[in-house]
Amino acid sequence: MTRVLLVEDDDNERFTLTRVLERAGYEVEALPRGAEALNALAATRCDVMITDLMMPGVDGLSLARRVHERHPELPIVLTSAFPMCRAQLDRLDIATAHFLAKPLDLDRLLAVLQPAALADPTAPRRPPLDATPPR
Repeated sequence: MTRVLLVEDDDNERFTLTRVLERAGYEVEALPRGAEALNALAATRCDVMITDLMMPGVDGLSLARRVHERHPELPIVLTSAFPMCRAQLDRLDIATAHFLAKPLDLDRLLAVLQPAALADPTAPRRPPLDATPPR
């Protein structure tokens, strides 16, 4: 089972994303702060990290950089209500990073979490298996 570390300071968002991911078959550890996520990563493994960018204390950008230094192979999904262009993402120099704007499109999030999408951030995103095909 794929283990997701979810870092989101908004209680409602964290609760909702945890339920969506668990129903999709992921094992989720959900934390409200970046510092807690760093501690969790030191103690346990995860297969992917999803983090909000705008958080108090250790923000998502700092968290992503620190996690990438320690675990360069770990896929990281950054989320924010503030737009981020591809050039900004490239400047992060985190090859495994993806960005999703809020409000999150949950089907897109699940598609990004598929193993092939996580392996290559530039790969076209496949729709989730239960998605309705376009007409």
